[in-house]
Amino acid sequence: MLDLFRLEVEAQANILNQGLLALESQPKSPKVLESLMRAAHSVKGAARIVAVDA
Repeated sequence: MLDLFRLEVEAQANILNQGLLALESQPKSPKVLESLMRAAHSVKGAARIVAVDA
């Protein structure tokens, strides 16, 4: 289960990195902000499933 969690976090971290870089050129883009929020929420949900605390 933790291996799956690690894979999910890696994938979402890539999305977060790309989104943060995109914010530099598009700081008010709703599309970029929604993508960042979705990725963060996915990590939070996955962490909750495997009982990982922040």
